[in-house]
Amino acid sequence: MQMHEYLVQVRLKRGMILSDVLRVHTERFGHAEAWLNLPVLSRIEAGKVANPQFRTVVGVAHAYGVSLEDLARFYLPRK
Repeated sequence: MQMHEYLVQVRLKRGMILSDVLRVHTERFGHAEAWLNLPVLSRIEAGKVANPQFRTVVGVAHAYGVSLEDLARFYLPRK
């Protein structure tokens, strides 16, 4: 499983749509500090963002309600 598939699975399991994820992000960081938007989230979930910036990964973790450790496994070398 890849990160984008995991995020879709988490979102659907929680009964959320992308705009719900974005709302969580903006509530957490405030409108002025929020850097995620619907097109970015859509591209992440579609697997079109190969190497997101660290702050994007942090925002995604908060928005989807997962830990950074959950997402780090997608960046660590596999044995």
